Amino acid sequence: MLGLYAILGGFINEGKVFRHLSIRRSEFKSYLDDVGATQVGFREDSVEDAICFTGGNVVAGFSKKVGKGLLLFLPTALGSTKVDYVVEHLKRLVTALISYSSRRVLEPPAYGADFRFVREEKAKEKLETIMKEDIVPLKRTIEHYEGMKSILWLGDRDLVTATDKFLKNMGLQTEIDEIREEDLWILNDQKRTIITEVKGLNRNLTRQDISKLDEHREAREVPDLTGLLIANTFMVADSLKNKDQPFPPNVVEKAVNANILITRTIDLCRIYDHLERCGKDALKGLLEGLIGKKGWLTFQNGKIEIVSP
Repeated sequence: MLGLYAILGGFINEGKVFRHLSIRRSEFKSYLDDVGATQVGFREDSVEDAICFTGGNVVAGFSKKVGKGLLLFLPTALGSTKVDYVVEHLKRLVTALISYSSRRVLEPPAYGADFRFVREEKAKEKLETIMKEDIVPLKRTIEHYEGMKSILWLGDRDLVTATDKFLKNMGLQTEIDEIREEDLWILNDQKRTIITEVKGLNRNLTRQDISKLDEHREAREVPDLTGLLIANTFMVADSLKNKDQPFPPNVVEKAVNANILITRTIDLCRIYDHLERCGKDALKGLLEGLIGKKGWLTFQNGKIEIVSP
């Protein structure tokens, strides 16, 4: 068995705390789940064997051969004054180290990849072809839709940028104004057709939120232009059920009285999914369905609806 030297702790990474560690080496799962967060950060190309990563794909734990031994750099949760907790934490580490070192002995050295059998070479070439032709495009598709869904949890300027990209994917022409008071415009043949405000809220939409968009419309001297208020409500909800709360009736009534269309980002996601399944022609007709409308734009009972009180 390799000699083991474990180093606990890490370097401060601009004071940022990384949470929810992604674990590559399953032997350390129990130990790292106990840690939960770290302030360490290394580039993957600077380490030998990455053990765990932060959410930003930065290496938080790694190992490196030193002579006949193995050096490990790991985040730690030590800091408690309770002896029982410290002992249990270190027991998890010891168990992980024993399992990890045993596996490392059985793993091929780096030069193992330098010799290949003919059939092995053909199998690897076939695998690379499958990865390139099938898996990579699928991963790109998943990444695309994960980016689309980000309007469900982002806020502030990040939400505006993500929403702008979302609307463009819906086939709409958009423009972000330099003044940015109303966030963005939806265009029709390069002409500003819908004045749009995007809000990230840790609560539901209120009548006051609607009044602000109405004020922007008046300030821009376009009182008759369609107003669209997109709200990412309940941003920090702990479940989709808790996030998916309807607008209050008095808020919908205020929107109708102010000639404004209101919608939630979760409504937009459902509308996009519906239109995409219906085909490109349905996406093209979306803009016409928004101009001059007021009330709550949502997706209910299998169809796009504008709810009025």
